[in-house]
Formats: sequence, structure tokens, C-alpha cells
Amino acid sequence: MKALRNEAEIGAVVAADARDASRTEMMPLFVARNIYLVDPDVPIYRIVETDHLLDDIAHGILTHTRIGEKSWGDPLENPLLDRQFTDPLTGGPISLRPLVEDAFGSCWSCTPLDSPGHWGYFSYGRPSVRIASTPRRLLGAVMSEANPYSDLQHAVGRIQYVSEVEIEDYFGDADYSKHFDSLAHGIHLSLMALQTGLRDEDEVRLICDAMKNDSWQQKKLKLVEPFLKVPCNWQSVISGVVAGPFVGAGGEKDIQHKLHVLGIVCPVSSSPSRPYTN
Repeated sequence: MKALRNEAEIGAVVAADARDASRTEMMPLFVARNIYLVDPDVPIYRIVETDHLLDDIAHGILTHTRIGEKSWGDPLENPLLDRQFTDPLTGGPISLRPLVEDAFGSCWSCTPLDSPGHWGYFSYGRPSVRIASTPRRLLGAVMSEANPYSDLQHAVGRIQYVSEVEIEDYFGDADYSKHFDSLAHGIHLSLMALQTGLRDEDEVRLICDAMKNDSWQQKKLKLVEPFLKVPCNWQSVISGVVAGPFVGAGGEKDIQHKLHVLGIVCPVSSSPSRPYTN
């Protein structure tokens, strides 16, 4: 697996901090530093139920799901969650659960997700749309300048697809110290590695550490298991919307109107998988 460490972007943050740059100036540098293994401006896509999207936008939030087998059905999700290590000095057990148990994410893809199979799988047969964004837009929308921990809390990256053996060898290694670093690269890596059988999803994952013990997060984040509601500036996120096959006739115009009322002005088109025409 490739290490999640952007040396040039880290250097830019260090240089800006050394000259006492303002928080406003630092934010885009933090965003660039926390984008892993994907072009910051490449299009990414997500199929989401229409009502859920409109509700999130209306409330200025983005809904994440708790990362783990219980939520997503994959036993290799969040591989450090239940793993036990041994303290080399005392021989006692060590768990990294406190570092990863409050990890949440939302799944995007570099694949346009417009086949009948994609719509059936991701929309659960309900009226849904495919929204387009970029890693930079998406991460910038959830990293609030007012949040002093946003650069440690949020990240986005392309999933690395590796064998089950490689996942076990890497995360089961007795040297648990490799998962610790000041910028949480090791923890982020554990949340952005999946088995090769899921490669077709071509996933780009937005992650968030709930950081429940922090007072700022207590006020701004809303936990409704297994979901985490994260403040989001939606006006800067969406570059396009496609109405899916379970949206009724004329529905794309209704969706465009509702988005416009909520301050989202972008093209709304119709999927070729959809039996209705504009």
C-alpha cells in the first residue's frame, strides 16, 4: 500500500505557518494536504436518494455513515477497530479502538455511475440523483475555518484496493507504532484500504473523525447512529446533477427548481437509464 503523505503540500503548510499566515490563507493549503492519491480537481460522483440530498442541503449538512462492518457489511472495513496489539515493554494488550471508533465516511466514485446496475445498487430502487463534485470542492465544503481541528478531522482519498492477505499483514503487524503520526496519515490509511474484490466501485472516500470529546464538535456535529451530520457548504460542492431511472416523468425539472430554491444552481440532466425524457 502507498503511504498517505503529500510532501509538497505539507511543505506549503509549514512555510505558510512559519510566516504566520492567516487561517483564511491556510485553509486551502490544509485542503490540498488532506487529499490523497487522487487529482484534487477530477470529477467524482455519488448516487443519493433525492429526498435525503435535499434534506441535507436544506439543513447545511452532509450525512456520513460510521465506517465498519456493521454499517457496510465488509469485515475488512476499519481494520484497526477490533485488533489487539501487545505492549513490548509490559506484555499487556493495546487497542487502537479509541483512534478509529468514531470514524465516519461518505462514498464517492471516479466512475460516472450511470449504468442500470449502478442505479439499482446505490439507489435501493428509490427516486435518486447522481451528483458530481471534485475532491477539492467536497473537502473544502466540510473543512470550516471556524473549526480549529478541521485539518485533523477531515480528509478525502482514493481507495487502495489490495488483497486480503496484504490488509492482514499490514494492519496485523505487531509494530502498531506505524499507525501513529501527528497528521493522522496512518489512521487515514486504515480507512482507505479495501479488498480487491471491490475494485469496480472505484471509490473515493470522504472521512471524518467525530472527535466527540471536543466542545466545538459537540456543538456542530449531530450523531444519529449510524450517521454523523457534518456542517457542509453545499453551494460550493455540486457541479452537476443527473436524475436517475426511479425519478418520475418531469422529475428533473422539479429537482432543479428545489435545488435552485436552496441556492444550488447547476445543470440537471436525465440519465440514459431513465425511461422518461425531458
